[in-house]
Amino acid sequence: MLHIAPISLLSKRKDMEYSVDFKNMVKAHQGKFIGYGNPNANILIIVPKMDDERLDVYNENNSKQWLANIENQTDFDDVVDFFADEGQVGNESTFNPLYPFKGQRDILRKSKDGIIICNDGTSLSWHRIQYFLDEMQWDITDKIDFFKYAFYTLFDEELLKDSFFQQIRYVIYTFLNEKEFARQNPVDLFNMRYWGGQIKPSRAQRIVCYETETRDREMIATISFEKVSKKIQRRLKCSIDYAINRPYSNFGVSDVSYIKRHVDKIASGEISDFDSKKKICSRILKTINGHVAEDPLKWVDTWIYAFHKLKDDSSFMIMNYKHRYHHYISETLALIFVVAPHEVVKEIASYIINVYDEYWFILSSILDCCYIYRKSYIMGRIKKDYISKDTYNALMDAFDEVKSYERKSIIVGKLMWLKYIYRDIYGKKLGY
Repeated sequence: MLHIAPISLLSKRKDMEYSVDFKNMVKAHQGKFIGYGNPNANILIIVPKMDDERLDVYNENNSKQWLANIENQTDFDDVVDFFADEGQVGNESTFNPLYPFKGQRDILRKSKDGIIICNDGTSLSWHRIQYFLDEMQWDITDKIDFFKYAFYTLFDEELLKDSFFQQIRYVIYTFLNEKEFARQNPVDLFNMRYWGGQIKPSRAQRIVCYETETRDREMIATISFEKVSKKIQRRLKCSIDYAINRPYSNFGVSDVSYIKRHVDKIASGEISDFDSKKKICSRILKTINGHVAEDPLKWVDTWIYAFHKLKDDSSFMIMNYKHRYHHYISETLALIFVVAPHEVVKEIASYIINVYDEYWFILSSILDCCYIYRKSYIMGRIKKDYISKDTYNALMDAFDEVKSYERKSIIVGKLMWLKYIYRDIYGKKLGY
């Protein structure tokens, strides 16, 4: 698989760095609608039509506005709030395609009957996109801000053939109906091949996944955001979350210092709202999990840093085994059990036993992953492929805290089995 180093879309910059490809594309397509959002993003959203009539007047000058942004090196912080005062709507001079309608709230502007109920609200389409991309959001807000993390445009075959669009890693393409999908043929346009799909509850309501031959770019296609069913919304959310946080090849935050700053904000009380803390903690753990394969020792150290800072905060969750990421979180903890100091491993195991009702299942799953890891290339990179004698004894001590004989026998049995499996395979006298 061709590996592309993850790019952080959240780091603060003094100036927006507009790429040469983007500059050339804007110059080559003057008079056209180019799009909205972050031109450096790894996510491209393609929609069949605009679902907000307010945009018509602003779209006429879209390409000229981008030229002005490039010339002035306009950053997100430079864009004026479109809703300066509550209830007061801005005008063309305060509109910028880099961050359109900046300040609009993540609530619907219109009722089902088309009656305006909130001037500074948003459309149904943008409301759903915000939900789909909320894993990219670290600064918890009630505003629409997905434009920081994605580039949004209309389907225009001539425009999308430009090399700028052809290199964006993750494409979310939406269509009005099957005939339009066949006519536009985005699969050939982006040089993709079929990967997999979900056809529920009908052929019109489906998700289809594609990727390039080199597997360095992906596309997910579905019905337009206004029409998509709740079942497909959940599937789409799951697919996008996985792409953002998956191990080995993700495009979430990749800066350890950024993660630690958010840990410190929670620990110091700067972030105090429980729901906000819970969301940030979830992002911290899934981000570490997504990157741990790239540099195991660095990211294990980051995980342990977060654990020691936040373990007494009720919003901190090592894992939720009803969550779709539970298997990967088990893998991260298995790696920690293998490489971390035995005192830390015992502390983590005791924490799991005392905090989680299903501690026996969690620990059993972690030990299963320790067995899986014996053949993992990650272990080859860290020059270690088994649980040490000190860690083995530390886990045995921690498991003594388990009062239920049945549950204790499950996890102790797994640990002893793991010891003999390692000894059997490697022919080593591990000393225990």
